[in-house]
Amino acid sequence: MLPYLAKGHLGQRDFTHDEDRVLEVLRSLLSALEYAHARGIVHRDVKAENVLFDNADRPLLTDFGIALSKRDQTRITTAGLAVGSGGYMAPEQARGEVVDGRADLYSVGVLAYELLMGRLPYQAADPLALALMHAQDPVPRLPPEKKHWQPLLDRAMAKSPDNRYRNAQQMLGALNQIAAGKPPEQKFDWGKVREYAEARWKPALATLGGVLIAIATVTWLQRDRTPEPQTDFFTVEDTTPPPSPHRSPSLPNRFRPRWTRPWPRPHSLPRRRRRSRSRRSAPKSRSRRWTTTPRTPAPVNSPPPVARSTATA
Repeated sequence: MLPYLAKGHLGQRDFTHDEDRVLEVLRSLLSALEYAHARGIVHRDVKAENVLFDNADRPLLTDFGIALSKRDQTRITTAGLAVGSGGYMAPEQARGEVVDGRADLYSVGVLAYELLMGRLPYQAADPLALALMHAQDPVPRLPPEKKHWQPLLDRAMAKSPDNRYRNAQQMLGALNQIAAGKPPEQKFDWGKVREYAEARWKPALATLGGVLIAIATVTWLQRDRTPEPQTDFFTVEDTTPPPSPHRSPSLPNRFRPRWTRPWPRPHSLPRRRRRSRSRRSAPKSRSRRWTTTPRTPAPVNSPPPVARSTATA
């Protein structure tokens, strides 16, 4: 039988300026959950209204009405049915999947944020929109004066159960580190990694494309290059030019064929120059020397000329 608890529930109190009291409440909740998880019971409805105070002002975890018992198979909720409070529900619990004790640790992380800030981390009028915020939105940031709590919240409220604390005892150890003034154990926040990847994938892809183009260009330029022969001090290079196919070094010029002599052949000279040389060298013929005398025109009405006889009288 549950005793009467007249001190009210946790949602009626304000611990935003009392971190010692927040530590005390969270320690009590984690101790109760460790006891329940060890016996195969998952609460599935950890919230401020289910944490009541007794006459000694001690917090007590109540309302195990929708708790999941792994030992009693008749009380297991059918997969696909989401039960719990939307403001504190883990993403896998909102999807109707089978949950374990790490879903309760997610609810404790939400409750810790509420105790520190006085409000829930995600607020929406629609239960479906609230469930999407728990599944997709990053964990809200705390103010600078309470940033030493941020690693605890980031790991407790991780979207994937594999990234959260393994059990209540491990989370209680991180809580004790905060009480001792030491930062809790750091772990990757995969939500931040995804946001960073989405913001940087285009520059990274452009850089990778430029590197591949540079490698392809260098490979293309070096494809026809042949390695130069390596020489040393004792290597003697043959500097003698190869013999010309049109020139025989064993014969003097006068015994060589005309087309193999070093001077150019007549047909290789310019046409105008060859003609000028032939005209200049050709002798003038006597038959082309003409002497012309001007003819006097015959007078008009003059008698025809009389042939002169060459005979003598």
